[in-house]
Amino acid sequence: MIQTEKDIAAPIDSVWQHLLNAEEWTQWNKRQSFQVNALEQGEGIIFINQQEWKKEPIEIEKAEEYTLQWTGYSFIWNYREIYKLQAINTSITRLTHEREYYGYLATILSWFGYLLIDEKQVKEEMQEVNHDFKLYCEANKN
Repeated sequence: MIQTEKDIAAPIDSVWQHLLNAEEWTQWNKRQSFQVNALEQGEGIIFINQQEWKKEPIEIEKAEEYTLQWTGYSFIWNYREIYKLQAINTSITRLTHEREYYGYLATILSWFGYLLIDEKQVKEEMQEVNHDFKLYCEANKN
């Protein structure tokens, strides 16, 4: 599991609303473009990864209690993305961002020493996304 944290100078309810509004995602996440179908539990969105130009469906598993969690699917692996918010005080929110890769093929290849994920690079990308989200939330406090 890869995990990052970022403190955001905005109230938790404001940060939560920005996270739930998938139509805003392209304003703070410049690494991917999104086609929004829905952002409700059990439904999904499609995102286009601009580096590889592919479409991947995701399934929203949880969007409640300040936790947004989804699972994405690809041929080689599946992944779970989790955004958790915690109020540090009334004006500071801690974002914990986690990503976990799993799946049969990824597991089998890792047994033979093939590392399909550069965890350092993934963590750096997650930190960049979190930083952009922080700046967006702080500039758009409710």
